[in-house]
Amino acid sequence: MERSKTIAIVGAGLSGLASLKSALENDMMPTLFEKSDDIGGAWSSSTSGLMWDTLHTNVSKYTCMFSDFMWRPEHLQDANQDYFPSQKDVYRYFLDYTNHFNLKPYIKFNCKVTNIKKQHQQEQQFIIEYEDNNNSNNNKKKTVMFDYVIIASGIFSEGMIPKIEGADSFNGLAMHSADYRNAKPFEGMRVAVVGSSSSGSEIASDLVNSSLVKEVTTFARTNIFIIPKSVKTANRSYKVPFDYVSFSRKRYYEDNRSTPEKNRAKQAFIASVSTQQDIEETKVRSSPELPLFVGLSDDFISLIRSQHIKYINTTINRIEGNKLYYNQPIYNNSNNNNNDNNNSNDDNDIKKEKKETTVEVDAIIYCTGYYVNLEYLDKEILDAIEFDRSHKIQPILAYNTVFPRGVDGLAFVGMYRGPYFGVCELQARWATGVFSGNVKAPTTEEIAAGVELERAIRNDKNQPQFPHSDYVAFSDLIAKSIGVLPDFNELQKQQQHQAEEQKETTTGSSETTKTHLYKMIWDGFFIPPTFRLYGLGSNYKEAVANIEEINNLFTNR
Repeated sequence: MERSKTIAIVGAGLSGLASLKSALENDMMPTLFEKSDDIGGAWSSSTSGLMWDTLHTNVSKYTCMFSDFMWRPEHLQDANQDYFPSQKDVYRYFLDYTNHFNLKPYIKFNCKVTNIKKQHQQEQQFIIEYEDNNNSNNNKKKTVMFDYVIIASGIFSEGMIPKIEGADSFNGLAMHSADYRNAKPFEGMRVAVVGSSSSGSEIASDLVNSSLVKEVTTFARTNIFIIPKSVKTANRSYKVPFDYVSFSRKRYYEDNRSTPEKNRAKQAFIASVSTQQDIEETKVRSSPELPLFVGLSDDFISLIRSQHIKYINTTINRIEGNKLYYNQPIYNNSNNNNNDNNNSNDDNDIKKEKKETTVEVDAIIYCTGYYVNLEYLDKEILDAIEFDRSHKIQPILAYNTVFPRGVDGLAFVGMYRGPYFGVCELQARWATGVFSGNVKAPTTEEIAAGVELERAIRNDKNQPQFPHSDYVAFSDLIAKSIGVLPDFNELQKQQQHQAEEQKETTTGSSETTKTHLYKMIWDGFFIPPTFRLYGLGSNYKEAVANIEEINNLFTNR
């Protein structure tokens, strides 16, 4: 089949691979530029990867999957690790995905994009300059032209290290979490971990569990809920992944309570599965009306409780040599009531001692987030997306973080904080569907309105942890734009009709009836295969089998 429309994709991580596969599905001519020698992006097993050796996903593999590519036993190094794959497992999954869909021939490895410029009054819209580091000669700089471009280089570009007075005087080992691989370089050391979200809590736990380090101290500016990756619920005697409990269309769409009521109920549930609220230092004191911040770690709170991790709920004032200076928090015991009745915030509930306290350490690991690097985009494009390198959650402004205003032919995939596999893939399918002409393009007015919604998130004084934490609704919104969202009303009618027919034909039968599709995708686990049932790129039979297989894992126990 002739492929006429050319498209450049930057980055061979999760979003880039999904974009490449989607471009091929839409009969486009793709070229993916990857600056390293391997696929995987942050999950790569090469030196370009960002994950440490013992890392496992903090949500289950059923949230960390593509819509038409199931996890298989051979992807998992540890057969007993049912739910949460390791970094090496995720890399194997990506590699198998790449080979299965024959993506490698379209990838230019060791090719670093240095400039992308919008062409005006030309047939092809974009000029891409890149360095081909496969060449041993001096002629590494190359220029090519494309009709369309997808930016999928991710938001984990450069470690963000806070400015602390005297940091240059520190005479120990200091690094960002991006460079952490294991505890071996810290053997016998006293280590400070700055930050307590998912990376900070897991790296602190990894240091202690290694039995190599002398002591671990965590500094946390704000207490957040740290919950285990698997939890028990009222109607189950066994644990299930937290994302299984969290992500359901029924739970999301049928909750008719007001937003404040929903927030209070959500915070009460999170507090109930957390084990930290009876520890003064780790207690979350923020109002339920404020955005909820959550990290996932199985060991962190228990290691604090057992005093293997010293937890300090404050920031570092300054550094002198190997001494870290801070003001010890003083907790207001009068507010030790239940969190859902506590409408104070951290600043009102905690005071600091005026006199500084010190702790001596030999190493500091900064788990403090990332800057986004889009320096290869031309100024015209950077201005159009109102790029803010320092904004952790919303570095670009684009319609549903995909289509920018005023730059036709350009799209972003996975370029916001906290995208799951399903969203990245849907964004890739949307962008390539629009560029190929197979999906209706959003109007100029829709893009402009969408950009303003993203701006409101960026400018909100109460910044959320993630700009689109409403995973269910955000995924369905994009799926509807592509035309791959199931018609739930029609499916419900079909289910009711089938139920009536079954009553007439199987009365008195002891045979267990098969779970209906509607019940699985509305009441059950919110999973990516739902978006392969109908529309562009669908495979109904395979999608139903995958949905049934995953849901049966949790309903037939």
